This record gives sequence, structure tokens and C-alpha cells, in this order.
Amino acid sequence: MLDNEVCAADDAVAERLALTPQTPVFHIQRLRVVDGQPAAVETCYLAQSLCPQLADEELKNASLHWLFVQKYQIPLVRMEHVAEIEPVDEETAALLQISAGGSAFHVDRLTFTINNAGEKVPAVLFQAVYHQEQYTIHTQTL
Repeated sequence: MLDNEVCAADDAVAERLALTPQTPVFHIQRLRVVDGQPAAVETCYLAQSLCPQLADEELKNASLHWLFVQKYQIPLVRMEHVAEIEPVDEETAALLQISAGGSAFHVDRLTFTINNAGEKVPAVLFQAVYHQEQYTIHTQTL
């Protein structure tokens, strides 16, 4: 666990989550490790009001998806993904133990839920950088 805090949504996060800037959001950042090697840096934002109980969860090894869907009955109904190979900034490179400016998989995912009016609305902004040598990205559409 690199970060787990409630902070004010900056303009970019607020826009992606359809929130007013400065709305309280959970900011969760984790370093994923595979066989003792750093494999991914994952960052997640969601409105604190969506799932205030999340503050009481031990998130180090928890699946956020499982918590939302199974434990808190928050339906996740749609995801928009973008996956690209891009250069890595110095901070992320240090965490992944790769050269700054080297390439890695960058994944940007916006997950939607259903509000009380039955409309699909943004719920979770997930961004990750995956070490190319530790991951293969496979997708399937049903």
C-alpha cells in the first residue's frame, strides 16, 4: 500500500468521475509484486460518498471490485479501458525498478455504476502502469 487517503478531487479526477472539483475522494495507490519483483503501480479514485465504508477496510490485499459488488452491493455495469505502451516517469520507474523513460503498459479504466435514477454514472477511475516483463494483457469480450 503506497497511499490510502481521502483527498479533494482535482479538476482532472473530478471531470472523469463527473464530480464537482474538491469533492472528497478516496485515493488508493498500491504497488503490486509478483514473485518478489515489482510488477505494477495501481492508482484508484472514487467519490467518498459512493462507499464511505471503504475507509474501514484493510485494502492492502483486498479486491476493490469484490468489495463493491459483493460486500457493498454496488453494481459495476460498464468499463471503458485504454491500454497503451508509453514512457514511465521517474517516480513510477523507481517503484517498478526500471529505467526512467523506459516503456511500460499504461492502463486507464473508468468503471460505471447505476445511480438512484437508473442512469449509468462514473464510479471508479483506475490507472495503472504495468512492468512489461511481468505482465501480458489479455482481453475478452462476451
